[in-house]
Amino acid sequence: MCSSDLLELQKGLNAVEILFRKLASKPPAIHLFNSLGQPLEQARVPADPGALEKMAGDWARSRAGQSGSGAIQIQAVPGQMQFLPKQFTVRAGKPVRLVFTNPDLMVHNLVIVEAGAAEEVGLLADQLALRPNAMARGYVPETPKVLQSTPLVNPKGVAELRFTAPSKPGRHPFLCTFPGHWRLMRGVMVVEDAR
Repeated sequence: MCSSDLLELQKGLNAVEILFRKLASKPPAIHLFNSLGQPLEQARVPADPGALEKMAGDWARSRAGQSGSGAIQIQAVPGQMQFLPKQFTVRAGKPVRLVFTNPDLMVHNLVIVEAGAAEEVGLLADQLALRPNAMARGYVPETPKVLQSTPLVNPKGVAELRFTAPSKPGRHPFLCTFPGHWRLMRGVMVVEDAR
């Protein structure tokens, strides 16, 4: 599976255990089993880098079809407190459609801030977390340095943002402002000249 594929878990007890071993010779075969030790029939593992590229392309095409053309796809990486991709590019002053998907087991949001303001907004989010209305605010601090934000997105949830990109080229951080997440869960929106 490519790193961005998701294994759809079923109701009940689910466990995914991944073991890596360093070997001096060729890589070992990959075997995927359920919690009862039975092979996962639906799982496909690429045989070579070309097959992996094909799977990644198929996955990207299927994702584009789910949310419509022109949407930027960002997702939370399950269990890793990361965004995927960690960087995306938009044109200055142009409309942007961003779809944020949360396949993780934790709640997340996606907050785009002014260039150089990630630390400041993150610290403000930490302070906001101490207030009784923090969750109602989606842990998004009141500051003009927050340019755009999704609401809190529950596990398996999706949120969409539509906005106009900043008019000047630059690098605008995005982060999850749920308490404690912003220190690890970060990325960059690159604004390029509209020409």
